[in-house]
Amino acid sequence: MVGTSPPGTPEALARITEHRPEIATLDFWESMKPRNRAGDIPDLSPYPASVRLHHQYTDHQS
Repeated sequence: MVGTSPPGTPEALARITEHRPEIATLDFWESMKPRNRAGDIPDLSPYPASVRLHHQYTDHQS
């Protein structure tokens, strides 16, 4: 998780790439170009889906 490091700082980048190392590679970003042009916007959350707040509330909605 990014924690309290301001976005764009080396500390924030280190924390994000610790959990998502693929986003620090040129190959990853080159593969994003055609996907973005096609309208595919990937979810690049710095933490697993299991800890996101919306998952805590989806099962409780009627």
